[in-house]
Amino acid sequence: MPNSSLRTGHNDTGTRLRAALAVPAFRVLWLAEIVNLAGDQLAKVALAVVVYQRTHSPLWSALAYATPLLATLIGGVSLGWIADRLDRRAVMVTCATAQAATLALLAALPTLPVAALLGLLTVTSLLQCPFAAAQNALVPTLLPGPAYHAGHTLRQLSMNAVTLVGLLGGGLAVAAIGPSWALAADAASFAATGLVLHRGLPRTPTPTTPSTTGPARAHLRAGLAATFGHAPARTLMLLMWLAGIPAAAGGLMAAFTAQAGHPEAVAWVLAADAAAYTALTLALHRLALPRRQRLIGILAVASVLPLAAFALTPDILGAALLLAISGGAAVYQVTAGSTFMTLIPDTHRGSAYSVARTGLRAAQGLGAGLAGALAEGTGSIPATIASAGTVGVVAAVALTWSWHRCLRSPLPEGAVGT
Repeated sequence: MPNSSLRTGHNDTGTRLRAALAVPAFRVLWLAEIVNLAGDQLAKVALAVVVYQRTHSPLWSALAYATPLLATLIGGVSLGWIADRLDRRAVMVTCATAQAATLALLAALPTLPVAALLGLLTVTSLLQCPFAAAQNALVPTLLPGPAYHAGHTLRQLSMNAVTLVGLLGGGLAVAAIGPSWALAADAASFAATGLVLHRGLPRTPTPTTPSTTGPARAHLRAGLAATFGHAPARTLMLLMWLAGIPAAAGGLMAAFTAQAGHPEAVAWVLAADAAAYTALTLALHRLALPRRQRLIGILAVASVLPLAAFALTPDILGAALLLAISGGAAVYQVTAGSTFMTLIPDTHRGSAYSVARTGLRAAQGLGAGLAGALAEGTGSIPATIASAGTVGVVAAVALTWSWHRCLRSPLPEGAVGT
């Protein structure tokens, strides 16, 4: 019989996104997240422009754009535990305020040495790690039961939309007002985030256990044990990390379309993936949570299987169709992510989120990087994508089998790692 705790029961067939928006504290957190993410996207573009204007070096400009990702990989695991030891509202307010200060310095002192600019950007990005950990650990306490899964879906949709709009509109904004004013606007957005959270969120003291009050290293070990030490949480996390396979295809699309003689087509080829993901996220949310959880493994396989079809060397239209199928099936990530967080005890949710998120970003970066190296060596982009898809199918099938075993085993919700 399927595990009722993993399904989180509660007969949530009629739950919709408005169930989450009915909670005032969640609305505050959601609004702050949108403002914070929009500012983060603007900062990436503005700093890359500033560095390029100063150095006229594509390498330095690329480093400026990649610095937030590198900082996330470093700070994700090493700083996420802070969200489990301190009041999470205070962590978010402090981090947002400090980010506003560092960005204000970047805006006011554009003539700083490039190394100093990148140093301040690194600090800003590192501060985002405990902020995100506290934010994601807090949501399950604000939205108990089925409402949490609805809220998670809403947040994923919002983040995807803001990321796309931010990256596209960020360039226009920087061109219109200049990078220094863009950074000043970004600093204001982080200051607004801190103010909104301070005034709109209630205090939510973090539950204390010996592992949350002891040394930081002990707490980090306990968080890792909660994440890796239990099959359901570990399996869901590895299923989420499969996103590194589609990232390999996405990273090669610019070269693929260029070789096909239509380099301008890369935008709409990638947009097909994003559009399918958004549409299917809304469609899947209409299903009851138990059904969505049973579909996690099947959709994971379906998200990588179309990439193996690149062995047929499709044209641009065929590639867009395959990526759309892959992107649409990737909606399992939403349910996998929300279920993962409900399986982790509140005392370790910040650490667990950081581990999962860091691994996801690393998988995406490695997937794109390794695919680029393989395509360079073999000279065939379709063969490289097909190889990545084949590896992904094998991994997805194995993880699907493991996940369905987890669904058959009883497990008290929130008891992971206790």
